[in-house]
Amino acid sequence: MAEAPQQASWALVDLLMPHSSLLVRAISFVCLALGTIFILPLFFLLAYDLSLWIWRHSLSLFSTRGIDSVPAAAPGDPSSSFAATTATDAQRQESKQTRKR
Repeated sequence: MAEAPQQASWALVDLLMPHSSLLVRAISFVCLALGTIFILPLFFLLAYDLSLWIWRHSLSLFSTRGIDSVPAAAPGDPSSSFAATTATDAQRQESKQTRKR
């Protein structure tokens, strides 16, 4: 009869403390869940970025008509518009226009 209370106390401890295999599985599941929460969005964003890059390059390879149809302005052509990039360029452009008049 002395063994019956000891077995009951051990049964209570078994219910309170999970088995080591169950604890290891629970920890593994938590780590897997946390890892996928942070890693999977990065993989999806990387795949999305690569698909956009491939799409952009495939469109630029197969649609060169728009670039070729626009004639380029000749450097010596007086009708081409001149963009002044600095203040000295703007002054030179004004002095050239006043000399022509």
